[in-house]
Amino acid sequence: MPKYIKTLRQRILEEARTQTRALGYGGVSIRAIAKGCGVGVGTVYNYYPSKEMLIAAFMLEDWQACLTQMQTG
Repeated sequence: MPKYIKTLRQRILEEARTQTRALGYGGVSIRAIAKGCGVGVGTVYNYYPSKEMLIAAFMLEDWQACLTQMQTG
C-alpha cells in the first residue's frame, strides 16, 4: 500500500500549476513535476494516475476558486 503524505498532494498540484504556466501543457511532464517536488515519479502516480488527471485537478481547483469569488462578489 502506498504511503500518502498530506501536504504532498497540494505541493504536486502547485508544481504542476507553476510548470504549466511557464511551459504550457506540452512542456510539462510527470518526471519534471516529481523532480520539482523532490519525489520519485512513482510517488506522483500514487496521487494522480496520469498527467491529464493532474492538470485537470488543478484546473478544477482554480475553477472552484473562481466560482466562489463570483458568488461572494
